[in-house]
Amino acid sequence: MPFCPNCKLQYRPDLRRCPDCGADLVDRLESPAGDADRGEDLEQVILCTVDGELHAKLIQDALTAQGIRCRAQRRGLLHWLGLPTVGADEPTQIYVNRGDLARARAIYEDFERIGLQQVDWELPPDETDDPGR
Repeated sequence: MPFCPNCKLQYRPDLRRCPDCGADLVDRLESPAGDADRGEDLEQVILCTVDGELHAKLIQDALTAQGIRCRAQRRGLLHWLGLPTVGADEPTQIYVNRGDLARARAIYEDFERIGLQQVDWELPPDETDDPGR
């Protein structure tokens, strides 16, 4: 299975370029001394399966904000048939490195429990309040 040299994630064998950053995929990752010292496990495992790209993107953002590398892969019929999936709630799997699984699972469970309740939404300015009008 090919890996992205930038994202350090593993992808399907039929891919040639990283869908996240666009880099050419390689057959194996070169392990810098720092990674070997940390004992980093780069084997990808499934963290969860969610419905819809937006749900997956929100979870990815939560994981990335905590320094956990992850990727999403759609699993629905529309995706496999090559049909447009915009607006479709197709199953999407989130993958993380095995070494990050426990921490990622805790973040995912918190996200599902709390959801967007804690988000501080910034509302766009009301154009009718413009004093110049």
